[in-house]
Amino acid sequence: MLWFSYSVDMGLNAGKASLILLSIGIIVLLLLGCIAPAQTAKEYKIGALVPLTGNYATIGNNVKNGMDLAEKDIEANKGVSLSIIYEDVCLPKDTVSAFNKLEGLDKIDILGASFCIIGFVPVMPLAEEKKIISLSIAASPDMMLDKNYVFTLNKSIKSDAFDMASYAVRDLNAKTASVIFYNTQLGSDYNLHLSEDFASLGGKILSTHVTELDKADYRTEIAQIKNSGAEVVYIIQLANSLGLFLKQSKELGLSAIIISQSTAEDPSVISSAQGGAEGMIISSSSPKITTPQISAFSSEYQKAFGKSPDVLAAIAYDSLMLEVSALNKCGKDVLCMRNEFSSIKNYSGASGLITMGADGSTQREPNFKIVKNGEFVQIE
Repeated sequence: MLWFSYSVDMGLNAGKASLILLSIGIIVLLLLGCIAPAQTAKEYKIGALVPLTGNYATIGNNVKNGMDLAEKDIEANKGVSLSIIYEDVCLPKDTVSAFNKLEGLDKIDILGASFCIIGFVPVMPLAEEKKIISLSIAASPDMMLDKNYVFTLNKSIKSDAFDMASYAVRDLNAKTASVIFYNTQLGSDYNLHLSEDFASLGGKILSTHVTELDKADYRTEIAQIKNSGAEVVYIIQLANSLGLFLKQSKELGLSAIIISQSTAEDPSVISSAQGGAEGMIISSSSPKITTPQISAFSSEYQKAFGKSPDVLAAIAYDSLMLEVSALNKCGKDVLCMRNEFSSIKNYSGASGLITMGADGSTQREPNFKIVKNGEFVQIE
């Protein structure tokens, strides 16, 4: 009986042990089946050529803010790890070497933002040669259109110039105008198209004046414009330079209506003009209608940086969002990415509704603002 009892106990214990081991095995298998292997985040390197110091620092930092906000939103959804490499450059002497570093040393996947047209012009053929998708934040001159790998979510200069000429003739009933512009591709293209379009609409250009980037004294040009009797002055200048022109125009009693392009929508212009910006009209790249996407971006930007975003910050945000979307879909396939950008249609972003034109620039509805009480106010 003792032997029998011992044998039974041993058999029962062995059975329990087997059941326990079997249960543990089943649990482990279930856990292994339910827990998917950790996914490695996709890593992308994005280059940016933007002026973060100097005369155009306000614009450059707004572009950076927009990209930084997009980076935060993209990485919050996980699955993507971004490295944005900012180069604090604007002029050609700096942009070419900066691009070569981004392409050769940093091995960027996309040149995600470039602001200064004067600095991007010599970079563009290098980007085309290396087949690097490149996005400009500013309005595009003619020589940047119809390229294989260069795009902008802003408008083209020729379309903006037509809107500016049409507004003066049809809305302001202006018959005469003068043009003062930078000696750059940006300035010369605006002068070309403004002069042609204003004349084609029945107006007459009385004088044109070309200036260098570092000009600070506009009194001679202002006196000549004043003496010409021009009803409208088209000025293609930026930041502090534009502010100085406006300040000196007020001091010399220039009564002509001053109209400028979208990048004049810059608070540093108003502050440096010291009251001289009142009444200036700009052709804005921002949309007339506020969408939920625009409101959400504006609120997020205000919370992050303590100020309202400008349209270039919004365009920079949209640019990065679309760049990462293209990279996610295409990987390193440049032709696939080019097709993705070429086919953008009715994308509702932070800067409005975006459709890419056949020339690589976007189509934006004309929208004019006026400086009133130190603010850019939409003209209804």
